[in-house]
Amino acid sequence: MLKKKDTPYLVGKRSKAWQKVIAYKDVEVVITGYRKGEFGWLIGIEDDSDIRPVGILELGVGPAERRALYDVSSLIKITDNEQFVYLEPRLMSAV
Repeated sequence: MLKKKDTPYLVGKRSKAWQKVIAYKDVEVVITGYRKGEFGWLIGIEDDSDIRPVGILELGVGPAERRALYDVSSLIKITDNEQFVYLEPRLMSAV
């Protein structure tokens, strides 16, 4: 929240002196695979000389980006199991 320094808090009222600010920070991640069923990319962060898994990216990826990953995935596939396809860590994304 941001507030003008010289304005008081008004109980039960909205004021333009108070503003909600969302501060996003982008980070580059490595795409290490994808989920076979419901959409989701496995992502990790480069940590020294290793890649640390951080989760599954499910939102904010458009159809063109999804298609592009699936088009190249057969070229960089390492292995798969019932749930996931694992890829060589060559692809990066900013999230």
